[in-house]
Amino acid sequence: MIAGVQQLTHLSKIGLGIYTKKRAFCGPLWVQIGVSNRCNYRCVMCWDHPTFVPKDDPYPDSITSKYYRNNPGIDRSSKVMDFALFTKTIEDLHAVGTRRVDLVGRGEPFLNEDLMQMVAFVKGKGMYCSISTNGSLLTEQALSRLVGEGLDQLIVSLNTGRPETYGKIHTSEDATTFFRIKEALVGLNQLKVGKESAGPIVTLSFVLCKSNFREVGEMVGLAQEVGAKQAIFKHAVLYDGISFLGLTEEEKGELDRALIEAEQAAARSGLEMKLDPPIGSFLPGSVGPPSPMEVYGKIPCTIGWLFALITADGTVLPCCHCFSAMGNVEEESFARIWRSEPYERFRDNAILLPNSGKPVPTCRCDVCTFTKFNLSVHNHLHPFRRKVFYPGQREYNPAQLLSSLVLKRTARGPKRGRPR
Repeated sequence: MIAGVQQLTHLSKIGLGIYTKKRAFCGPLWVQIGVSNRCNYRCVMCWDHPTFVPKDDPYPDSITSKYYRNNPGIDRSSKVMDFALFTKTIEDLHAVGTRRVDLVGRGEPFLNEDLMQMVAFVKGKGMYCSISTNGSLLTEQALSRLVGEGLDQLIVSLNTGRPETYGKIHTSEDATTFFRIKEALVGLNQLKVGKESAGPIVTLSFVLCKSNFREVGEMVGLAQEVGAKQAIFKHAVLYDGISFLGLTEEEKGELDRALIEAEQAAARSGLEMKLDPPIGSFLPGSVGPPSPMEVYGKIPCTIGWLFALITADGTVLPCCHCFSAMGNVEEESFARIWRSEPYERFRDNAILLPNSGKPVPTCRCDVCTFTKFNLSVHNHLHPFRRKVFYPGQREYNPAQLLSSLVLKRTARGPKRGRPR
């Protein structure tokens, strides 16, 4: 009860900062910490370990290239966050009110040997903790430890529903890895039963492209088979080197029809499907969601009050699509960085997006994945100036925003609106 009141107070302070367009009055709702830049995979759609780019410039675009070249300490092939820096960072985040931490990385988190201790430390502070992984290192011993430590959520990027497609998406792997991950997830369910534990809940993630978009039915079936609670579907964010993975308009319509059937099958078993963009967006005659920059032509970006990303070397970034460092937690506290001049400048630029009509400097606002979140925040803070862009628009309501981010519950169901 007390924790719930504290988080409601935290959310209110965040809302006040956004509404008044003033400074951040408290820390972010949630933070992603990149505990490993190393990766044991090479995936066709990956930005950080790209497969299809010129050998003399292994970066997907000029913004990313400039970022890595100007920050040579961020070594994508070897850097991992050390445990001392991690614990300092968690202490800082806890002090400013943050209660959700997602352990991710520009690589594979399980390549950090301290991962289990990191989970234990986060849970010892009473914070929500999730891990995003490719699943290849999910041994029975590792899963048993995670259940014991109280991990809240395990997000596994499978990206296919068929074993024969697995190697086409994850070019360093083959069907053997697919079956091994599937077996591990089934075993996790048995472990949870044996330990009488509800967690971690399992979420399967599927990035859709030309190589796998006809497998959504099998993807839903796979999620049901391994006992997942959620299945997330996203389109691959394309860059020049992988433009051939994009879907034609006809293929997008085919995908939408398949997703409608898959969502019905998921609903029958209680599996939650998260779809971005919503299904039906590409069917003939439909009015789908606009591009991110069309959205930000009418509403501001508020991510600078809600979220932060910390890389393995301690660099603080305001968004996963931005490449301007706000500071480094190895050199100063997160609270000082969060309230620093560079962060305030970022918030100013983001809140003024509707006026400028241009992406925030050094940010890829054109491929933003937070548009639904920003739209929900805007409409709840400005109920008489709501923005609705398309029929069946899906938003988070306030309870869903709070429950999905800080109270360990999953947001369910759309809030729909009519265009205006």
